[in-house]
Amino acid sequence: MHRPAHRTGVARFAAVALLVAAGPLAAQRSATDSVIPINPPAHPLPAENATAGITKFSFIAYGDTRGEFDGTYVNTPHMSVVAEMIRRIRARAGTDSAIKFVVQSGDAVVDGRRADMLNVSYLPVIDQLTAADVPYYLAVGNHDVRTSTNLADSDRVKGLKNYFAANAKLIPPEGSARRLNGYPTYAVGYGNTFLIIYDSKIAGDSAQFE
Repeated sequence: MHRPAHRTGVARFAAVALLVAAGPLAAQRSATDSVIPINPPAHPLPAENATAGITKFSFIAYGDTRGEFDGTYVNTPHMSVVAEMIRRIRARAGTDSAIKFVVQSGDAVVDGRRADMLNVSYLPVIDQLTAADVPYYLAVGNHDVRTSTNLADSDRVKGLKNYFAANAKLIPPEGSARRLNGYPTYAVGYGNTFLIIYDSKIAGDSAQFE
């Protein structure tokens, strides 16, 4: 899938020390058949009308965090990226270029149908970001929901089930004004910016754009 441009100049991340050792992180997330929800930030984005007057801020966009050891170890390169994000977010706090949230363009793990890949390799990394009080929004990619455009395809359904479970506490809830029921399609507004996060694997599905 296409990757959005980086808004904060963090396209290249320096190697940094890991926030925590991979072993303990893996132990916190069991490789079960059920995906464990990512912990939400303490302070989600405020209501859109509360930030309507803001015209200058930053956000981070990145994507494709698959790893060769998904399901076996925490994804340490991804952990390094997140550690650098947190460093930069803290450095910009209180400035007119403060980083308010992070958007991921998809492909969280090699196979989104596998709960163990998400629980062991991906979710502990994003928990570090949200523990730093950073709102986080994931779009689905082909590795998350596979390649079929058939909404009833069993592989797609399983991938979506895991996506919704992992992000249950991060994205607008089903039935809300900013969420399309049954789809990984939702919107986020902050300041003068309105983001529509949709499923590019079914880009021809007009329901996402009504």
